[in-house]
Amino acid sequence: MDLSTIQTLDIYYANSDVFSIEHRFINYVSFEDMTIKYDLTRFPHQRYKTASRVEMNFSKHANDRDYLSSEETINPFERTIMLNDIVYFMVELQDGTKEKIYAPWDSNFRRNPYQSSILDKEKNLLIQIKKSDI
Repeated sequence: MDLSTIQTLDIYYANSDVFSIEHRFINYVSFEDMTIKYDLTRFPHQRYKTASRVEMNFSKHANDRDYLSSEETINPFERTIMLNDIVYFMVELQDGTKEKIYAPWDSNFRRNPYQSSILDKEKNLLIQIKKSDI
């Protein structure tokens, strides 16, 4: 996915919190090995994607409490690192279209065992979600 085409990227967590990141705060984003799927149990049918590997880097300036839609008292970066429970992403492109992309997840866990989230030395948030290569 070309970074220049992204308007906003919303991170959806297991407890329904949403962290919205504007284009200007996205340093890097990569979704690999994406598969298109359809949810036929809903009408109208919903199209979504799954990715086997997700890598992201967000500027420290995105770490503003106002960008997290919840009652959490911690900031979005702390919340992401502490809970490791990203479920999916909603990517809004410059043309207004939206792509729903699910992260790798084993639903038997309350936390995503495939997710790793850290702050780099500049305090940017680095997220990697991937199933092990074993």
